[in-house]
Amino acid sequence: PDAVNRFFDRGIRNAPCVLIIDEFDSAVPSRSTRSMVESSELAAITNTILSRIEEIEKRDLPILLVGITNLGYQLDEAAKRSGRLDTKIVVSNPDKDARIAILKIYLGLSDSKVSSLAIFDPEIKDVERFIDEIAEITSGFSGADIANLINQARVKSVFARIEGQRQEDFLSRSDILQTIPKIMGAMPADGLLSADTIKKVAYHEAGHAYASLLFRGAPPARFVAVQAHSN
Repeated sequence: PDAVNRFFDRGIRNAPCVLIIDEFDSAVPSRSTRSMVESSELAAITNTILSRIEEIEKRDLPILLVGITNLGYQLDEAAKRSGRLDTKIVVSNPDKDARIAILKIYLGLSDSKVSSLAIFDPEIKDVERFIDEIAEITSGFSGADIANLINQARVKSVFARIEGQRQEDFLSRSDILQTIPKIMGAMPADGLLSADTIKKVAYHEAGHAYASLLFRGAPPARFVAVQAHSN
């Protein structure tokens, strides 16, 4: 709580200003969660933040408070009441053009310079087309997802050289394609779904891939992954 008070006091002294709290869900989690129930310190931090937000409102101070989170559903309801953080702005994941730009940065091909990281499989003749393909496949990825994808793909390429699968350090098409399903998320652990359910889901997903072969103009299926969706 002391650090929280210092943060808000500094903002009040420098008003008008913008106060930004990243990972806001960890600072003001729902008070019904187990972590909140078991931690008196976390409860104290949450109560302090809420009381200071209320102070800003009551004193009508020229302060804009921004809470950043990917887990809005985990925020305490009191934080979202009118007069507090009652305006939600959704920042969508990047579109294809943005994903291309992000990929170029993490592949070492930004407009400013070409770095030593930009070493690709000699079989990749057209790097621009290769990046376009990856951007197409990674629809729905965030910038962090793309960074994680390239990082894990590079780790995979290093192990491929160490294990003697290739003689030189370079990033291959398969390094990235085989890493994408890991970033997307795997099926739940064994025992959570029956074998029959997994089989049905696999048939369903394979059907999407097969349908894309039958419809003219449909994007080609490069791989099929079964992804679990939940909160």
